[in-house]
Amino acid sequence: MQLIVVDQSPGHSEEVAAFLHEHEKEMRYLRLAEPNLPRARNVGIAEAAGELILFVDDDIVLPPDAVSRLASHFQPQGCRAVAGLVLSERHPEITLKRYAHEYGRRVLSPNRNLIGVRHFIGALMCVPAEIVRLVGGFDEELGRLTPTAYGEDDDFCCRLHEAQVRLFLDPSIRVMHRDHAAGGCQARKIDPELAARYHMLALAYMLLKQHGYIGLIGWGRMLSGYVVNRMNLKIGVKHVLKRFSVARRAVAEARGFAAVEGVGPSRR
Repeated sequence: MQLIVVDQSPGHSEEVAAFLHEHEKEMRYLRLAEPNLPRARNVGIAEAAGELILFVDDDIVLPPDAVSRLASHFQPQGCRAVAGLVLSERHPEITLKRYAHEYGRRVLSPNRNLIGVRHFIGALMCVPAEIVRLVGGFDEELGRLTPTAYGEDDDFCCRLHEAQVRLFLDPSIRVMHRDHAAGGCQARKIDPELAARYHMLALAYMLLKQHGYIGLIGWGRMLSGYVVNRMNLKIGVKHVLKRFSVARRAVAEARGFAAVEGVGPSRR
């Protein structure tokens, strides 16, 4: 097994630096000067020599047998990608309920029967190397568009579907997503209003990239959860207008970015 660490941190504590030095012979350590999550994944892909590539975020805790259990679903190797359940460290039960709402109660059973899905979280993905390279890896423009690189996993899953690759969840593999502010592109340090803008901006970019336009369904996806919050339906006119204004600015910015980068429905 090959362990590749792509580090985008500006610096490390003495403890972390000592750990990296102690284990330097056990891993391929790469350093990037400019943070860009999709680019970091692509750099790791270029260095990977095995038949399977497992993507793991910096704030994920894996059970000891998670790697072997994920790999077992590729014997014999097929045209598929497999992930486990990524649970919040502080609220694992709430995360499980969300999975059950989206995929049905069968996801709550800790058996190894695979569940077909349309997408999964980028924090834990196992994909054959030849398939990763076939679809062109990850879109680095999403890492340049926002510091959180929101949607890079959704975009990747979309291209897997276009390549006729089936996506599955193994509900018996459950990993912990640590709720520390420093992990996950430091997304938890970002102001909620700015996070909403990043979310809309990345989604608008992906819609323009895939279809060349936003459309009514696209607007609905952008505003879902921001104009109407499922937990509180009592919203005011000012709130609605503010969210529409944020969405309009995000679409305009995404259009300008897509035009400069030459992004369109035929570009992958």
